[in-house]
Amino acid sequence: MDLSALRGWAGIFYSWAVRYGYAGIFAASALEGTGLPIPIEIPFMAAGLLMVKGKMTFAVVWIIATVGEVLGNLGGYWVGYRGGRAFVDRFGLRIGVTDKQLAKVSRYFERYGPMTIVAARWFGIIRTPAIVAAGLGKMRLEAYTFYSLIAEASWTAGWLWLFYAFSGHYQTVIGLVKPHLAWVIAVAVVVIGGAWWWTVRIVRR
Repeated sequence: MDLSALRGWAGIFYSWAVRYGYAGIFAASALEGTGLPIPIEIPFMAAGLLMVKGKMTFAVVWIIATVGEVLGNLGGYWVGYRGGRAFVDRFGLRIGVTDKQLAKVSRYFERYGPMTIVAARWFGIIRTPAIVAAGLGKMRLEAYTFYSLIAEASWTAGWLWLFYAFSGHYQTVIGLVKPHLAWVIAVAVVVIGGAWWWTVRIVRR
C-alpha cells in the first residue's frame, strides 16, 4: 500500500506521519479534532504501515492520536463558546456548519445529553456541528472533555486497529472473518443502515 503519490492535504498529512512520526500523527489529529474537514484517515493509514514495520507501537499511536483529537475538540468547543452566533453566521458554511444542522444537533443534546458527542464522532456529517453546538450551548467544560475523551479513544482505536490489521495482517483478518462472513455482512448492513437513518433524521428531517 504505497501512499507516497498522494496530493493536496492527503499528501501533506501522509508526509507528516512518515517524516515526523508520532509528532506528525499528533499534529494531524489535533488539527482534525477541531472539526475541520481533514482526511485524518491518511496519517492513520501511514501509522498502520509504520506499526507493521515496527517503527511505531499501537498503544503510543493510540494515546497520541486520542490526546491530539481531544485537544482539537477543545479548540473547536472554545470557538463556539467564545465566537457564538457571530462566528457561525460568518464562517459556518466554510467549516460545514449550517443553522439547520445546529438546530437538529441542539435538539439531540436536549434529548440525549452529552452522549450526542460520542455518537457524533462516529458519524462525520454531524461531528463539526456537535462540537460548535456544545460551545454555543455553554456545556460544562469538564463534561465536554470527559465525553470527548470517550468518543475519541473509541474512534481512534477502531480506525487504527483497522489500518494496522489491513496493512500487514489482512490475511489473518480474512481468515478469521471468512467462516462467519454471512453474519459479518448482516451486522455491517444493520449498523450502516442504522447509522445512515439516524444521521438523515438529524440533518435532513
